[in-house]
Amino acid sequence: MKMFNSINNIHFISPSYWLKEKFKESFLRKKEITVIPNGIDDSKFFYCSSNLKTKLNLTNKIILLGCQSSWNQSKGLNDFLFLSKNLKENFVIILVGLT
Repeated sequence: MKMFNSINNIHFISPSYWLKEKFKESFLRKKEITVIPNGIDDSKFFYCSSNLKTKLNLTNKIILLGCQSSWNQSKGLNDFLFLSKNLKENFVIILVGLT
């Protein structure tokens, strides 16, 4: 297997313009980077009124939402566990995923 010794022909993709700007501040600033936003399909995901916040007693809470297909240490689970122990009472974390 041949290994690459340089990154001359590499093209980077960023999910946000903010991250692209941070990228341009790094040692890779001369490399090509394109922004492809992580969009949400609004034909499948859209606002609808619900009483879920009331039902779950979250009406006066700030909700931090984490979404991941499988939760583990490399996907940020430990970060959310740390946050859950260090947030003020007006915050709540909701994690969505398969595991």
